[in-house]
Amino acid sequence: MRKHAGSLMIKIILGAIVVVFVFWGIGSFRERRAGRVALVNGEPIGLTEYREAYGNIIQRLRTTLGNSLDEAMIEQLKVKQQALNQLIEQRLLVQEAEKLRLAISNNELAGAIRGIAAFQSNGSFDSRLYRRVLDLNRMTPEAFEELQKRSMLVERLERFVADGVKVSDPEIDAWISWQNTSVNIRYVIFEPGAYKNIVSSKEEIEAFFKENASAYQTEEQIKARYVLFDPKRHQGQVTVTEEDLKEYYDANSEAFTTPKTVEARHILVKTDPADPPELVEEKRKKLEGVLQRVQKGEDFAKLAKTYSEDSSKESGGLIGPFQKEMMIEPFAQAAFSLKPGEVSDLVRTQFGWHIIKAEKVNEAKTVSFAEAKEGIQKKLFEEKSKNLTYDTAEALYDKLIGGADFEKAAEKLKLDVITTDFFTRKAPPADLADPTAFASVAFGLQAGETSDVHEMKGVYYILQVVEKALPKNPELPTVLDRVKSDFEKKKQWEKAQADAEAFILAVKNGKPFEDQAKVQNLKVTSSGFFKRNDPIPIIGHAPEVAKAAFELTPDQRITPKAIKEEKGYFAIILVEKTVSAPTDVAAEKEKIKGLLGRQKQMLAFNTLVSHLKSQADISVEEGFNK
Repeated sequence: MRKHAGSLMIKIILGAIVVVFVFWGIGSFRERRAGRVALVNGEPIGLTEYREAYGNIIQRLRTTLGNSLDEAMIEQLKVKQQALNQLIEQRLLVQEAEKLRLAISNNELAGAIRGIAAFQSNGSFDSRLYRRVLDLNRMTPEAFEELQKRSMLVERLERFVADGVKVSDPEIDAWISWQNTSVNIRYVIFEPGAYKNIVSSKEEIEAFFKENASAYQTEEQIKARYVLFDPKRHQGQVTVTEEDLKEYYDANSEAFTTPKTVEARHILVKTDPADPPELVEEKRKKLEGVLQRVQKGEDFAKLAKTYSEDSSKESGGLIGPFQKEMMIEPFAQAAFSLKPGEVSDLVRTQFGWHIIKAEKVNEAKTVSFAEAKEGIQKKLFEEKSKNLTYDTAEALYDKLIGGADFEKAAEKLKLDVITTDFFTRKAPPADLADPTAFASVAFGLQAGETSDVHEMKGVYYILQVVEKALPKNPELPTVLDRVKSDFEKKKQWEKAQADAEAFILAVKNGKPFEDQAKVQNLKVTSSGFFKRNDPIPIIGHAPEVAKAAFELTPDQRITPKAIKEEKGYFAIILVEKTVSAPTDVAAEKEKIKGLLGRQKQMLAFNTLVSHLKSQADISVEEGFNK
C-alpha cells in the first residue's frame, strides 16, 4: 500500500471521494486557497480544486483515448468547462442539502471509513497510513474530510429527491402501450442512383466548386527528419550476471508471491446507517429466510438474481477472485474462513446484510528463484537494452537543446538520420513503429522545432519538422472529376426528393398509393409489423422511417413529406397499427415501474440542478469561462 500510494487506485479513491473519516476529529475546511476561479452564492471555488477536477477528467480521457488525446481534442471536449461545471453543481447541491437540513453525522463517517481497504493495515484502519497516503497526494485530512462530507451530502440529496418520485399506474400502462405498439406500412423508395442521365454544365460545376471550395481543401502536410533508437541494436552490449538475477528476485519478492484469493458469490440486502433498528431487523429476517432456502439446497445464483440488491445480482452474485485486504471487515473474515462450496451465516457490514458462498479458494504460493530465473533474465536483458538505447537518445537530445544542427549532431554520434516525404496526419509513413503516435508528435511541432525523446512501441524517436505545407484551396482542374461527381450526386438526390414529394402530393390528392406507384414505375413493398425499437423488416435500420411510421394515424395515413435515409427518399403509408399485450403483465409492469422510476429520478435531479443554477448568483473569474 505504501509503495503504491501514488498509484491510479489511490487517485481514483481520492478523485471519487470515497467515504472517509478522521478518527482524531472532524476538522473544518476553511482554508481558502490563494486563488479562486468562481463564486457560487458567495462561496469560492479555489484554483487548486479546479486543477484537481481538471486533472481527474484528463486522466480518465487518457485512460480511454491514450495517445490520441491532444490539445485540439481537449478543446473540442471542453474539458475546462466540464471541470468548472462539475464544481459549481456540487457547490449548489451541497448548499441545497444544507438548506434542507440534511447532515452527515460523525458516526456515519466513522462507520464508512472502516470499510476502506486503501487505508487499512491487517484489516483495520491505520491513521498513520491514512496520513501518508494523503500526504503523497498533497491533501490534508481536513481538506479530504470536507470533500468527502460534500460528496455524502450530495448522495443523500439524491436519495431525498429519489424518494419523492412516484410512478403511477396510468404512466406504466401508457408506457407498456407505447412499447408494445406495432405498425405495418407500405413504402416506395426513390433511389438517387436510379437517376442516370444527369447533365451538368461547365457554369454549374464552377458555381458548385466556388460554393464548396473548402470541402476540397488540401490537408496540412509535414516533412520530417528523425533518428530511430532501437534497443535491439544494443543487445550485444548487455550482460546479465547471476548476481543481478538474485538481487532482482530478492528486491521484488512480492512479485513472485501470489496471495490467497477467494472467488465467491453473495446476496446483499441493503441497510442505511439512518435505518431504525426495527427496519434493520426486518431486513435481517428477510435474508434469513433466503439463507434457509440456500441451506435446503436451492440454487444460490438464482436466489441472488432474485433477492440481492447488489450490482453483482445479474451475474448471480459472483464477485472475485479477491484478496482479503480488498474487502471490508467482517465480509473478508467470513469469506476467507469458508471452504469451496460452503455458505456463511448472515454477515453484517456497513452496506447491509450478506450471505456469502465460497466458489473457489486459491491458496497463496511462491515462485522459486529457479522457476523465476529465466523470466528475470529476459526482463533484465530487455531493461538494460532499453536503458542503453535511451542513454544514446538522450545524448543526441542534449546536443540538440544546446543548439547543434540535427544532422551534424547525429553524424558525430554515428546515428542515421531518415527524412520522410511530405505526409498528412491521417497518412503518416507506414514503416514507423507507431505511425499514428509519430504523426501526433510531428503535427504538434512548428517548422524547425525538435521533439523530446519519445517512446513508441518499444523504440525511441527524436524528430524534427523540416517543413510544413499548410492547407490550401486547389484549382478546379486538379479536382475536376471529384467536383463533377459530387455535383451530379447532389442533383440525383434533389431529383429523388422532388419525385418523392410529387408522389406524396398525388396520394394526398386522392390517387391510390399503388396506382401512383405504377404511374412512376415504382415497386411497392409491405414491411410487415414491427415495433419502435426493432429494425424494419427488409429495410433494416432506418430511424427516420421508423419515427415517421409511428406518427401516422388512420386520419393521416401518408407521411406529410419525403423521408431521407441512406438508401434514398421514402414515401410510406400506414396499413395497420396495433397494440399487443405482454405475456406476463405483472412482470412487465414491475419492470417498467423500475425503468420509469429511474428515468423520473434522473429527470427530477437534473431539473433540481437546472433550477438551482437559474436561481444562483454565480460569477466566474476571467479566463475560466471559455
